Amino acid sequence: MKNRHILSAILLLFLTVVSTLTAQEKSKISLGLGGGATFNFQNPNFRASVLTPGGTIGFVPYNRSDFGVNGYFSGLLNYTINSRFTLSGRFGFNGVNGTIFGNDSLTNPGLVDTITSAVNLQYFEISPILSIGLPEILPNLNALAGFEFGVPLTATTGSPDGSVVVDVLSPASRLAIALGVNYNYQATPTVSIQPEVTYRLPIAQVSSDTLYNSWNVPQLRAGINVMFSLFGSPDTQEPTPEQTASDLNVGMKEVGYYTKEGAYLPVKELYVEDVQLTQMFPLIPYVFFPTQKATTDETAQVFVQTDNQSGQATTVELVPDAVEINRSTLDIIGTRMSSKPNAKLTITGTNDGKTERKVTGLSAKRAEFAKEYLVKNYKIDQSRITTKAVEVPEKASSRTLDDGDAENRRVEFASNDPEILAPIIIQSDNQRITDPDLIEFRPIVSSTEPIKEWKLAVEQDGKILRNFSGMGNVTPIRWAVRSNELEASDRAIDYDLKVTDMKGVTKEVKGQIPVIYKSSIQKKEEKIDNKIVSRFSLVLFDFNQSKLTADNQSIVDKIILPAIQPNSTVKIYGYTDRIGDETYNKKLSLDRATSVRDVLKSKAPNATYTVNGVGENEVLFDNEIPIGRHLSRTVQIYVETPVK
Repeated sequence: MKNRHILSAILLLFLTVVSTLTAQEKSKISLGLGGGATFNFQNPNFRASVLTPGGTIGFVPYNRSDFGVNGYFSGLLNYTINSRFTLSGRFGFNGVNGTIFGNDSLTNPGLVDTITSAVNLQYFEISPILSIGLPEILPNLNALAGFEFGVPLTATTGSPDGSVVVDVLSPASRLAIALGVNYNYQATPTVSIQPEVTYRLPIAQVSSDTLYNSWNVPQLRAGINVMFSLFGSPDTQEPTPEQTASDLNVGMKEVGYYTKEGAYLPVKELYVEDVQLTQMFPLIPYVFFPTQKATTDETAQVFVQTDNQSGQATTVELVPDAVEINRSTLDIIGTRMSSKPNAKLTITGTNDGKTERKVTGLSAKRAEFAKEYLVKNYKIDQSRITTKAVEVPEKASSRTLDDGDAENRRVEFASNDPEILAPIIIQSDNQRITDPDLIEFRPIVSSTEPIKEWKLAVEQDGKILRNFSGMGNVTPIRWAVRSNELEASDRAIDYDLKVTDMKGVTKEVKGQIPVIYKSSIQKKEEKIDNKIVSRFSLVLFDFNQSKLTADNQSIVDKIILPAIQPNSTVKIYGYTDRIGDETYNKKLSLDRATSVRDVLKSKAPNATYTVNGVGENEVLFDNEIPIGRHLSRTVQIYVETPVK
């Protein structure tokens, strides 16, 4: 009788909610059906009274269980509050079953045996659930949170053969917290399909009898909902002013650059000039791997060779971009090993020393992957390549941060011939360089709706120079201008930022950056000195170190010093990655720049030197990837030498 009263109250409440919601804007309401499997984890810890075939009544302790599989079926009524929040009311049937085990000493006097009891509980339930959209993670993905209220319909227990009956008294109403996720697939304008997984954490016991007050049943559900919009979807109706109105506003707060002292200043114009340019790009002697994988992905390597049967090495076409160059490490090494038959290579596989330690032979497999690629595609004799495997790299990055762990998942290269891992030098007699060469766009976006996506196009004279895009909130966008990327003209740079919200509303902002171009011919006519410009980057500085390595010292002596003349101006800038305290990184970057200056000045004392510690204020490379963080541990040397 008590359960019928509870059930009547729940139904009355549900009908009241339905009545209220249907009085609202009908296009926001949808009805549906859902169902699936339940995985029930019985959690007994009690003494149950049992009746044996001989009529003996006693108590058996139950403290072990096996999970049971059953099903659920429900009707759903959804009310869409806005594009992010949906309120769902659900009612239906929930089957909770399983097997519990007790120690039987009643039916077998003097012995301890296991008594098996099957549990079958059935509930009528109603669940209010709040659905929260997660477009920042994945469009149409929703988090679910709410409660489950269940009124018991049946409750039976007993051994499978009926020899022992477990007396479960007074089954209680079920109360649980519901948490989960679903994905909304819009099959038609009015029908959507929602795969769904939820976990039910009970906050009430199976029985109201104090004898069983430590028995509850957590439950995992996996199923699918089919929803039908009432009176058509919003897309099929005449739009109302409320539906068409948009609160999305897009602007460009600033377009600027960073000085070497770390100050952000607005860009008034870009200066482009013709120079004799030499650029040196370091080759990081590592290839990085995803967690627990023995093959790389495209964030670490883009392969030129794939299943090369001819043995003829394809020329690696390198653009003057440090990150892109270091995504071709294996092909650069393969090309150089092919041209130097006496060179030998050692490949050492490593792991992060944490979860990867449990993956048997992972370090060795990574080293073998790199060796196999070189042998197969560049036909390098296997005897020229030695592989090793260690846990953590000898010169490991931080082992307390995720960034450091990602950098320690790698293979390391070493060679008896320094040319195999030498920096890449790109030299040209007539190159266009831009000042400043790192531009930061700072958009300003306001919206009552979540941002779905954004796109920034940068072009000159109708030619697209760069396309940037992303999902979710718009953050500052950095454009590192490559040599020769801008045209040899005074035509301005045009930019166009488009932002789209979750309603599909798009707003954009456009702007221009003036360009001043000075060709070598103009310089001669105006009697302005031409310049030979050399740009050098020194890496790797070891993690958290400012002392030049032996490899960097060799680069200074063989490559940088010959470019410095008595009338040269040498500007030295130190940088760090994002790992660590900003103030500490500022000092570390200055120490790196100073150590380079001291070496250069001791051997070329007549040139003019300036040093700056930039730290992490100006991010030269993408610090979301290991390659970018390693390249950021650098000192950049700009050598400018006037020529008549």
